[in-house]
Amino acid sequence: MKGIILHGGAGTRLRPLTFSGPKQLIPIANRPVSRYALEDLRDSGIRDIAVVLGETYPELVKELLRANGYLVKLLDFWKDHGHLYVLRAIEVGI
Repeated sequence: MKGIILHGGAGTRLRPLTFSGPKQLIPIANRPVSRYALEDLRDSGIRDIAVVLGETYPELVKELLRANGYLVKLLDFWKDHGHLYVLRAIEVGI
């Protein structure tokens, strides 16, 4: 089984929390929100995981994933496909 995490969006409704980074990196109980999704997938036995990066702070997300040792496929199709990047990423990622 494969998993995909949509890690995009500007997080404008969560401002001022998202002025310095994406909403997926906002800490809840001292852990970024995206880490909960990754751990849930891993705990469910899913090892093939793709993370679809959005246009907001993709380098911060990549850094977090690398620092925590997650072996995931990073997809950043938004550069080529605009808002349709999610559909393209799902096609390629899964």
